[in-house]
Amino acid sequence: MATIPQNGELIKNLGDLLEAHRRVFGQQRVYLRVVELVLGEVMAFGRHTVTQLLMGLGQTGAGGTGCLARGGLMKRLRRGC
Repeated sequence: MATIPQNGELIKNLGDLLEAHRRVFGQQRVYLRVVELVLGEVMAFGRHTVTQLLMGLGQTGAGGTGCLARGGLMKRLRRGC
């Protein structure tokens, strides 16, 4: 099965857009939660509930922002992954 060529520019621009609005959020954890939910919207193909968004990100048993607290997600966005 052939793979579809991917362009990292779109996800990089999404990360830049979210980063540009970071100061709107009063706390870092709120900002990280919004980033998580926006990416969940992109990744969820079915129902767009919070649970489905977290499942789209692969977080089925955790509390939600565990991996985001370390800033790993934003680092990946900046690299265009």
